Amino acid sequence: CPTASSSNPSMEIQKPPVRNGLSAKFWTESRSRFKRWFNPPRRLRFTRFGVYVVLLTLGVGFGAMNTGNNLAYLVFGMMLGFITASGVISEISLRGLEIEWIFSPDIFAGSPAPFRLAVKNRKKSLPSIGLRVITPFGPGRALYVAPGGHAALDFTFTPPKRGIHEISRIKIETLFPFGFFRKWRVFDEAQSFIVYPKINLGLKFDLRQPAGEKNRTTQEKGWGDTFWQIRDFQHGDNPRQISWKVSARQARLMVRETERETDKKISLTLGPRGPWNALSSEELEDAVSFVASLAWQKLAEGFAVGMHADDFSLAPSTNRRKVASILHYLALFDPSLPLEATPAPGLPDALPVLEIWKSR
Repeated sequence: CPTASSSNPSMEIQKPPVRNGLSAKFWTESRSRFKRWFNPPRRLRFTRFGVYVVLLTLGVGFGAMNTGNNLAYLVFGMMLGFITASGVISEISLRGLEIEWIFSPDIFAGSPAPFRLAVKNRKKSLPSIGLRVITPFGPGRALYVAPGGHAALDFTFTPPKRGIHEISRIKIETLFPFGFFRKWRVFDEAQSFIVYPKINLGLKFDLRQPAGEKNRTTQEKGWGDTFWQIRDFQHGDNPRQISWKVSARQARLMVRETERETDKKISLTLGPRGPWNALSSEELEDAVSFVASLAWQKLAEGFAVGMHADDFSLAPSTNRRKVASILHYLALFDPSLPLEATPAPGLPDALPVLEIWKSR
């Protein structure tokens, strides 16, 4: 190992390398033990009733030592046993617990959303009793969680804004069995969920539609709602098309045919990010809410909805899961962030939603 030179006594002497990393492992484990000692997984605080019981127990103990009365010793031992049993049973109730949040797939800003917290008991033979669960949405109680079972707690929360929200701190406490002290455990595992933009169902949209994409008849036979003709049933026809009323009158199977209609489609485009970036925070949220409300309402009206942005493109679709990707994109939309992907291909006849929002 290199040592300091005699000509330069100020040079720092290098320590020899640690063999097999034993010293580093020792110090790492020591630090973790030190942290656990000052920040244990369980914490305890005496209640007022528990303080009185402890003081009374100490008084009985001093009285037993001064008097030497066997009955006083018996009472003192019983009171210590109750205190010890309370600590052991409360520890059993808090041990082996796990939590899991279950979120609704569609959570919108400004609208109440249901949340469910599952408290799971991983112990094989012992239940957890008298639990009080404190969450950011309010408290809840799980009076009995069977071994290997779970308890479900339901909450309602109204997210104030769109984006990613996190739930990071859940506290489970118990007073069981005697209420001498409150023991609790804190779960710091963070779980996140996506909040879609606010949907305004009161907006009225009167938008121009491309002539070739309106829902109109084509004077041809096919799937649709407009009546075309009634004819005799033939081999290979769909039984769902049988008109049973006409068949009963004619005493033979008759088929109702419809006139084919074109699909209703609408494509939206956000346009370049420059005009979006020039909006204030309030205007940006209102414009994003307008786009989400437009897409949501048109989907409810039976339109195939598509959207295009610099880094996002979705062809018109009536699949709700695919259209949910539009809301997911709008939930995280931030025009001030640089693009991390190549520009997405545009959609034909897309409506500039920012211009429509400004005109309103």
